Amino acid sequence: MNKFRASLQWMTVCLMIMFLSGCASVRTASTLKPSGDTHLKLGQARFSIMSYADVYDKNTPGVEGWKHLTTEGVSKRAMELYPDLFTDEWTGLPVMVKADVK
Repeated sequence: MNKFRASLQWMTVCLMIMFLSGCASVRTASTLKPSGDTHLKLGQARFSIMSYADVYDKNTPGVEGWKHLTTEGVSKRAMELYPDLFTDEWTGLPVMVKADVK
């Protein structure tokens, strides 16, 4: 019983360390569209687009325009639209973008 209690305490400590260090991830759905205001800020927080993936039906007309999008292209466009909100530095909060084209 004492070994079980000790292992439970160590597991709790490890889980708390992971949680407090920010190893948890959050999935958010958004229909974000450019507002035209390029001076948006979120305090000192800045975001860095780490990956981009798109899902689309090949039979849907108009998906040819989505085939050329890459992580670098989306990141560059985000920095052009919102220079105070997006960065390409590793200090930015990582964002993984998944587009569902319909």
